[in-house]
Amino acid sequence: MVVPYAGLALAAFRGREAEAAAIAEANAEDAERRGEGGGLTFVQWATAVLCNGLGRERALAAARQASEDSPAQRVSSWAVAELIEAATRTGAPDQAASSLGRLSDAARASGTDWALGIEARCRALATSGQAAEALYREAIDWTRAISARYPPIAYAITVVPRAASANQATPARAGGASSIAVTGCSAAGRR
Repeated sequence: MVVPYAGLALAAFRGREAEAAAIAEANAEDAERRGEGGGLTFVQWATAVLCNGLGRERALAAARQASEDSPAQRVSSWAVAELIEAATRTGAPDQAASSLGRLSDAARASGTDWALGIEARCRALATSGQAAEALYREAIDWTRAISARYPPIAYAITVVPRAASANQATPARAGGASSIAVTGCSAAGRR
């Protein structure tokens, strides 16, 4: 499923709105024609990544659709992190809180440092003050080994969400950086 959609993910991670929209439309039409629900979920997830990265409110609707249980369980799980980010950015804390349970279940079942780091980051997004700061630091600790190989990951996990919470521009946020999916592709895929 990933190969036909790789160009869409890359355009979304890079914040290339026109390119991503054209690819998303073509991918969605192709997935509908083939009856591939997982493909549609991927398109919705990539749209959420793009919209979160560009600070667009429609990220919440796209992430909500993509995070629903679907044939593409992996992609719908990735979308939960996007949903939490979009919900915190658009003033829907109840949506963020209700999604944290699902993300926590998936992260703990996975048990990987990456998944647990994403969980801590998403909890930080839904928290404020010193508690949020502690959770951002926990996210860094969980992803330290990955960050040593891919330094943009620590930046994207911590600096970008903090600045966005404070409505500050950052080079990564302006360039389309988004919430990091459980796979870590958005940070590793940045130019």
